[in-house]
Amino acid sequence: MTMRIVGLIMVIALLTTPPAIAGLFIKDMKRMMILSITLSILFTFTGLMLSYFLNLTSGTTIILVAGLSYFISFFIKKII
Repeated sequence: MTMRIVGLIMVIALLTTPPAIAGLFIKDMKRMMILSITLSILFTFTGLMLSYFLNLTSGTTIILVAGLSYFISFFIKKII
């Protein structure tokens, strides 16, 4: 039961983080969707590579990469 809840939280995080980042910088829906897809692929690839080389769990690493990217994007948007 606990693993299902953790998995659900990870899925929700991966589905919401890329559009949230794209929404910070782009207001056009088509471009936002393209950027969200690109960010999802980038987060997944980066998280998988980090988890492989650092011997970490893949799901958690992907979500950490996405979350860190959101905070970086948020602070970049505040600066700009």
